[in-house]
Amino acid sequence: MNRTCTPTKSGKIRAGALHLTQKVDYGLFLLAILAKNDSTLPISISVVSKNNHLSFSFLQKVANLLKRADIIMSVRGKDGGYRLSKDPASIRLKDIIEALEGPTQIARCIGFKSGIEDQCPRASFCMVRSGVERMNQEIQDFYLAKRLTDFLS
Repeated sequence: MNRTCTPTKSGKIRAGALHLTQKVDYGLFLLAILAKNDSTLPISISVVSKNNHLSFSFLQKVANLLKRADIIMSVRGKDGGYRLSKDPASIRLKDIIEALEGPTQIARCIGFKSGIEDQCPRASFCMVRSGVERMNQEIQDFYLAKRLTDFLS
C-alpha cells in the first residue's frame, strides 16, 4: 500500500518531512477560489469558510497575511470581501509561501550566512552544508518557477 501521509502514535495524520503547512494549504485554496472568480466582485471569507468546511478564524488570519503581502486586497462594505490584487499568472508560489511562513530555509544553518555562523556548532567543519545550501536554492528556484495558475484545475 502506497501512502503519502502516515498516522502518528496519537492517530493524527502526518505528512512527510517536506510538506505544505496548513497555512499554505489554506492560502492556495483561497487564492484558487479568488482566481477562478471571473467577477470583479469580492468574495467573503465567511462564504469561503462555510462552503468549504474551513476554519473561519484561521482562513481570516491567512487572508490577512496574503493582504499584507499585497497578493490579495480587501473590499469593505455590505458586499465586501477579498479579491486578487494581481494577475494569477504573476503570483509566484515563493511569494505565497513567504507571505504565510517566512523565508524558505530547509535547515537552520542556511540562515547563518550573515556572519552569525557561531550559532551553528558545526559551521567550521560541516561536510553537508554546501549540499544543503544547493538543495535549498533548488527548492527556491522551483518555488519561483511555479505560479498560482499552475495550481488551478
